[in-house]
Amino acid sequence: GGGYGDLQGEYQGFGWLWKGDGTDAGDEVLLEKMRFYHSEWTEEHRQRGCAKLYVRLRWDSNRYAGGIPQIKCMVKGKNDILDPRTGERGYSNNWGLCVADYITIPLGVDAARDDVDDDDLIASANISDEDIPLADGGTEKRYVVNGVIDTDNPVGDNLKELINPGAGLVVNAGGKWKILAGAYRTPTITIDESWLTGPISVQARQSKRDTFNVVRGVYASKATLWQPTDLPVLKSQLFIDEDGGQ
Repeated sequence: GGGYGDLQGEYQGFGWLWKGDGTDAGDEVLLEKMRFYHSEWTEEHRQRGCAKLYVRLRWDSNRYAGGIPQIKCMVKGKNDILDPRTGERGYSNNWGLCVADYITIPLGVDAARDDVDDDDLIASANISDEDIPLADGGTEKRYVVNGVIDTDNPVGDNLKELINPGAGLVVNAGGKWKILAGAYRTPTITIDESWLTGPISVQARQSKRDTFNVVRGVYASKATLWQPTDLPVLKSQLFIDEDGGQ
């Protein structure tokens, strides 16, 4: 359905759903229905800060032949991420803004907001927002974060996972957190052969363990409800032959 109450399509009249986002206004209708159907649910049961669904189903042997269905949600996640470009807070999957948020929240690094270098953050947020053309038309943003952070994991491990989608770096230099998206930057120092203390040596080939002739991967998309599916396997028969068929 598009909102609250009756489900649509084949489930109309046989299912009702109410959504809540953890705010007083967003939960008002859901909590009202909970209290109407469940007397034990009182004004003190607020669940502030918790997104939630309340679902009621009317049994029908045709519509629910397999029993209670598995109910899935498309969750937009954290909705109070600060954008220093506008000074506003809200939902964002912008890579730079999400990394900065994790650095400053108590469940993350818990650094002071003033310790984040805003110049670097704004530059990284702008790079993340660049529109990249797609092969089949349309565009997508250059660097986005879509996923779940498990707060049981070490903070450093979570930060590394967040850094990866932006092909960037996060460093603490001089007491400031610098968030750097993967992009070209004009060098401030040029290093040439005059810096060297000895002759140049060249490693002509990579070791065998660092080379490959087959690529396998998984991809999650909206079309599969974000469930990982296998990508077509990419093979180089030329390289496989050179590697003796391995």
